Amino acid sequence: MAEFKKLDENFTVSTQMTKADFAEAAQMGVKTIICNRVEGEEAGQPLNITMMSNAAEHDMDFAALPVGGTFPIEEAGELAKLLRETSDPIHGYCKSGTRSAMLWGLAVALNRSKTPNEIMAITSAAGFDLSNIEPAFHQFYESAQRKQ
Repeated sequence: MAEFKKLDENFTVSTQMTKADFAEAAQMGVKTIICNRVEGEEAGQPLNITMMSNAAEHDMDFAALPVGGTFPIEEAGELAKLLRETSDPIHGYCKSGTRSAMLWGLAVALNRSKTPNEIMAITSAAGFDLSNIEPAFHQFYESAQRKQ
């Protein structure tokens, strides 16, 4: 079973989910599951079509926002938009949870819903060392401020 780590009232992250984890997520009120893994990055990794089916069994939406290879600017923008448009609980997962936590941090920085210092405190408390990404949180936050 994956350990769900709460980053804010409407966003949790975890390691790779199992079929049983979807039932737990549904009990927590999660409405959308987001996979941040690249399809087929590891042998034995469930396919997104399987994960989409698991989500559908529990009346949850499923989206793939893979993070791998290049810095996830577009994916952060997509998650930022989703966070702005829904107040429903969302759960992101990847192999270790780190990419999901990073993408959440970038998205909330873009939305200016949390400061970079708050993002660092929250992700650190959840057990993620994102110090190498901290400058990007500041850049996204400041860039969003200029666009307002």
